[in-house]
Amino acid sequence: MIKSYYGWYIAVRFADTALITEKNQMNNHCTHVKKMIAPIVITVIAVIYYMFYFGIIIFEVRNTPWLILLGIVPIGLAVAMIYVCIQRIREIENGEEDDLSKY
Repeated sequence: MIKSYYGWYIAVRFADTALITEKNQMNNHCTHVKKMIAPIVITVIAVIYYMFYFGIIIFEVRNTPWLILLGIVPIGLAVAMIYVCIQRIREIENGEEDDLSKY
C-alpha cells in the first residue's frame, strides 16, 4: 500500500514539475517578446527619420556629387540601426537582457 501511494505521489510531482517548467518557459518567451518591442520601435522610428531626411536631400540637392555624399550618411545610419537592432534581438533571445549590468 505504501509503494502504491508513493508511486502516485511521484507521478503527480513529476506532472506538476512538467507543468511548472512549461509555464516558466511560456513566461520567459512573453518576457523576451516584451523586451524586443522597444528596440524594434526605436529602430523603425529612426529608419523612417533617416529615409525622410534622405528624401529631402534628393529633392533639395541638384548637384550629383553632393547628392551622393549627403545621401550616403542617412542610408548608412539606417543600415547601422537595423544591424544593431538585429544584434539586440539576438542578445535578448540568448538571455542577455541586461548588458549594462556586466560593466
